[in-house]
Amino acid sequence: MKWYAFFVKSGKEDVLCRYLNYILRGRKEITYRLIVPKRELTEYKSGSKKLVHKPLFPGYIIIHTESIYKIYNIMKVLWHSEIYALIRTDEWFQEIKEDEMLPLLKIINKNGIIKASTIHIKKDRVIVIGGPLIHYTGRIKKINSRKGRAKISLNFLNYKYEFNIGVKCLDKLSDNEFNHEIVSIPMLRS
Repeated sequence: MKWYAFFVKSGKEDVLCRYLNYILRGRKEITYRLIVPKRELTEYKSGSKKLVHKPLFPGYIIIHTESIYKIYNIMKVLWHSEIYALIRTDEWFQEIKEDEMLPLLKIINKNGIIKASTIHIKKDRVIVIGGPLIHYTGRIKKINSRKGRAKISLNFLNYKYEFNIGVKCLDKLSDNEFNHEIVSIPMLRS
């Protein structure tokens, strides 16, 4: 099975993912998995704290299938006006490379969400204690501990994307927690 992407109206990813699932669900000859990758962030508005899930790649739905031509033929008949295209290159559907998908698949949970990682900052070193970034500290570009965000980069459809994901910053660590991976990361001073 290979990975492909639908280009859809931004902000409608979840609704259109449900629509695609509804259309494809009853077709026994087609195996597929749909993902709308998201990141979990804490936002502050009017003095209150709120947990939100924002699309990682706004305007995209990722599909894993070996029946992309069958799906395309079904969609030609039942096309939704807010699904703009199945991403193509020339005459072929553009496959998302495995080396682009594997890092993404390792940091999202079964619902397609990148949950917040737990970190500790000691001087200019970041210690990832738990969460999806525990083995991916090399992808962290910056930390903003005040907002609880880490800037990471991922490749998707041959482009490099950088975005913020949630982190929980701990104040103190016991000595046995220093066994986790330690990496130097530029700090964003706030």
